[in-house]
Amino acid sequence: MNFSKKLLQKLSFLTALLIFSLLVAGCGDTPVNQPQTPTTSPEATSTEVLAIATPTMTVAETAGPVPTPTFEADPVRTQPPVVTVPYITIPPLVTGGSGKTEYYGPLPTPPRSLNPKAEAFTPDASKLLPKGNFIVGTANGLYLLNLAGDTEKLIAGGAAFSEPKVAPDGARVAAFRTDLVSRQSQLVLVEPAAAIKPLLPENGGVFLAAAWSPDSKTLALTRATDSNGDGLADYNDNLSLVLYDVASGKQQSVTEGGFAAWSPDGMRLALLIPGPSDNSLDPTTRKLKRAPNAVGIYNFANRGKRTLLEAKGMELVLGAAGFKPVPPDLKLGVRYFKAVGWHPDSKHITVSADVAGPSGLRAGVVLTATLDNNTPKVVTAGGDAAGQVQWDGDGQRLVFETFPQYPVGPNSATQIALLENASLQNAAAVKILLGNPATRSEAHSPAWISGGQVLAYLESEKSILTVVERNGQNPRRLFSGCNGFDWL
Repeated sequence: MNFSKKLLQKLSFLTALLIFSLLVAGCGDTPVNQPQTPTTSPEATSTEVLAIATPTMTVAETAGPVPTPTFEADPVRTQPPVVTVPYITIPPLVTGGSGKTEYYGPLPTPPRSLNPKAEAFTPDASKLLPKGNFIVGTANGLYLLNLAGDTEKLIAGGAAFSEPKVAPDGARVAAFRTDLVSRQSQLVLVEPAAAIKPLLPENGGVFLAAAWSPDSKTLALTRATDSNGDGLADYNDNLSLVLYDVASGKQQSVTEGGFAAWSPDGMRLALLIPGPSDNSLDPTTRKLKRAPNAVGIYNFANRGKRTLLEAKGMELVLGAAGFKPVPPDLKLGVRYFKAVGWHPDSKHITVSADVAGPSGLRAGVVLTATLDNNTPKVVTAGGDAAGQVQWDGDGQRLVFETFPQYPVGPNSATQIALLENASLQNAAAVKILLGNPATRSEAHSPAWISGGQVLAYLESEKSILTVVERNGQNPRRLFSGCNGFDWL
């Protein structure tokens, strides 16, 4: 009885194992509804049954062929290889087929910076700065620098100095000084043998610009107050011309306007009179819109004043000063005047202006007029807009700044236009341009030095003081980090 019971239990166990093996085998490649060929006898041990009934499976057998993975193209990694084009090994200044002189090739390593521990300038008995030198401002001081650019002496240190203007007699320098800690800036008078004297407007506001009279006795200062409420006092606000007497220290506000230029004989000042303020943005400059303004004349001798030119409603054609893409006979409207200057004859006032035409055409124009004939004549033109303008000592060469405006076109650039054999009677096109943004050598702030035999200007974002011959050839880069310069 016990033997029968044990035999029945053993048969039940084997039957269960057989059923389990058949179910597992159905998971293999052979469909369950097909007969399978047994490989063992029913009497095989349980270990053998499990080993045989459990198939050995691989990924290929269970999932089929493994597909080749695909990925989206990486737009960075799939770019074509960079081809380095060697720079053209030609002199820095060449005359191209268009007749324009421009820079080619890379901008060289910026020159040295001036030494903040340079020897201090020690004036002689005259207490004057020596003639034939630059007066330059940097982030760490005010320096006297020779024309070769290899010897500097520190006039004043401990602060940043910018836009220096040296008196013609060499006794003083007017400059903007910025404290290195507070970052506050103000106009100061620097004398080689005396303490620095701050110049503060007596009626509030700030001074924006300074110009010395030819006899070194008077400073023409531009004072601004925050009239438009934007938190800044700048050229968008009300301006007034203040005359500062150096001997007495007295200030006198004489007329509306500013950014004045003295006539070479010291008799008059030409200045800009701002138009109505406007808080909207100019779509071409992306700055506050400038209303049409005017050019005024202040007579220093008899205190008379008059308006010479008004931008509003003024139209002109470029004529022989026309340049691509502005046709010579296209009528252009003056938007506003930008800067004033004088011809060496003390009679002709020179004015730069921004003009515009149909289809978005823009140009910077240089005009001239006299007190006796205020009908403006075009001298030359170039670029999208014009800025600072200056004649050389004999009135034969003229330089002015050109600036790009939005939208920037293929010829838009910050450059210096040099016109040789300039004429007050006949307009002419510019053939020499200094600076080329394609090589990061933009040029601005031109000034004739050494009696008009040399042209100096600032180049690139490094503010490199650069000098060239009066025909624009043979540039020499003196030092970088210049915040402005003047020549004595």
